Amino acid sequence: MVPTRMSHAVAYQSVSQGEMQHSKSHKCSIRSDHSGLKGFCKSWYLFVVHLVASIFVTFGIMKIDGYKFQIGSPPTLLSFDFSRYQVQVTGLLSLALVIVRVIGGSCSALLAWRTTFVLLGKRGISLAEMIRVNNWRFPILPAMTSETSVPWSVWATFTILLLWPQSFAAPFASSSLSWIPGTRLLPDSISLSVGSVEQHADWAAMLYDQLRAPIILNAAIDTANEPVYAFDMNQLALRRYPGSGQNIPNGSVVDLTVPYFAVDLNWIDATSDDRTSKSGSSEFADVNGWFSIRVDGSTAVLRDELWDPNTAVSNSSSQAHIFRGKKLVSVKIATLEANATLPDGSRITINTTCPTVSNQFGRLPAVTQYQVRLNKDGNVFGGHDCYIFAEATITAGKYAAKGCNVISETSKSYADCSIDRDDGGVQEDWLTLLSLDFMSEVLKYSVMMNLTQPWLSNSLEDYTAGMLTVGYHAAWSGLMRKLGNATEPAKLLMAEDIVSVSIGYEKVLVWLGMNLTLSIAAILAFIAQRSSGMNHINDTTLAPLLIDLTEVTHDNRAVGLCSAVDLSKKDRELPRLMWKGHGKNTESQGEEKYTSCSRRVGFVYNEATGNS
Repeated sequence: MVPTRMSHAVAYQSVSQGEMQHSKSHKCSIRSDHSGLKGFCKSWYLFVVHLVASIFVTFGIMKIDGYKFQIGSPPTLLSFDFSRYQVQVTGLLSLALVIVRVIGGSCSALLAWRTTFVLLGKRGISLAEMIRVNNWRFPILPAMTSETSVPWSVWATFTILLLWPQSFAAPFASSSLSWIPGTRLLPDSISLSVGSVEQHADWAAMLYDQLRAPIILNAAIDTANEPVYAFDMNQLALRRYPGSGQNIPNGSVVDLTVPYFAVDLNWIDATSDDRTSKSGSSEFADVNGWFSIRVDGSTAVLRDELWDPNTAVSNSSSQAHIFRGKKLVSVKIATLEANATLPDGSRITINTTCPTVSNQFGRLPAVTQYQVRLNKDGNVFGGHDCYIFAEATITAGKYAAKGCNVISETSKSYADCSIDRDDGGVQEDWLTLLSLDFMSEVLKYSVMMNLTQPWLSNSLEDYTAGMLTVGYHAAWSGLMRKLGNATEPAKLLMAEDIVSVSIGYEKVLVWLGMNLTLSIAAILAFIAQRSSGMNHINDTTLAPLLIDLTEVTHDNRAVGLCSAVDLSKKDRELPRLMWKGHGKNTESQGEEKYTSCSRRVGFVYNEATGNS
């Protein structure tokens, strides 16, 4: 409501009873703070700040693409190093997006009021439209049947619609960051101790089946740790499985002693070596010899006599060895079951020979195979097991490896590296002979548990060499865990868990584009204000104070509007409002003593009825 003279008097008296009452001007002084370069900058600087902030954030996000950050939190709350911690990067991004959003919200509110003021001078705007524009940013819907200022309605609609995108653009920027887990090496190496075997180890433990069995079983389980490493013949594979209590971070790089095993294979006829008759017999391949298996792909090193633990312990404990020599290796190729049908349609009989082509390995070496007859129901022919043989020239010992990669995860743990074959760098090792003895039984359990199978390589030679390598490394590591009685130094480059960031550039550019719509809306508002000659509104708080609704609130169609706190249904149906005098500034709107300095608005003249 318009203040009365009485209320003015009371207000002035309440300030100071003794003050001299100054004469009150009936006119409003006109400011020129909207003019000139300073006024222009005050009117539009916020939009420039929003534009610059949006571009800065965009380039900032793109700049960190591929960077690596530590996980977790900094050591103290006040530690700020945005180049190190992921949590600080995400926090900084969230802060930047909030700042841009807050600036954008201020710009949006300012443009909504500027749109309102332009419409009051050009096209008119109803109270309902004014609330929708300023409170909810709902666009003006042109009334095409009766609209006389359609271009201004279209302008207002586009201007308000362009305020929307920046309001919900933030998810595009925040979701543009993909965090990829990984590791990186710390710059400084550290020293650690790893297990080693010296002469006075517990060699007597190798004399008992019940003490050898856990070594073999644990070694067989080790072969499940991605055994494919040993089947790449381009380089010599080296691997060591950790001892108990060793916990090296995943991804670290270590220089340490590893088992060395290199082999060359020469396929031979089964008739050229009497030991071929021992094929399929665990007593002449294993150290325990409890049972045999007949699984295709079974690989074993055959001996010409039973394994003697006393002799083996005596040989191993007397001195460290480098083994350079030959071993006879057998590989189970196939089982021919009696009366089964061959690919050519014939039936398998006692005279059927072993195949020259294998389902797993393709064409086999052109050597004679050994057939082990299978009987059933007494002496009835049940089929043949087929074995093929190779003379393996082996170099075995230990090797001072450098730059081995450590894999330390829940289901697997080992140190892996590969080198060009270096038989000259092999060192004498106390575990060499026992490892060669144990490897066949380790491979038997590995094949039986389906940990290593022929699918690991479609080349028989690569498969056989790879299996022997896997068996030796696992047997050596198992024996080290049991017999290790000393330590030796190793050098470690520790790895730390990190995350690297991958930026989705499309999402970042979408976010930037959605914020640029606010700049486009500002340009439309600037053009409209220039063409309308309106002063710029720079303060959304001051804007509603500059509108004098006296004429509207005293209109019979707006009953009670002067004390309303919300628009009623009838209020929403009121005609549009415009500045009185079509937006021209007047110093006086009447003859009353206390003239309002706000700009008076009134209902738009209705051409259809002739009423305002």
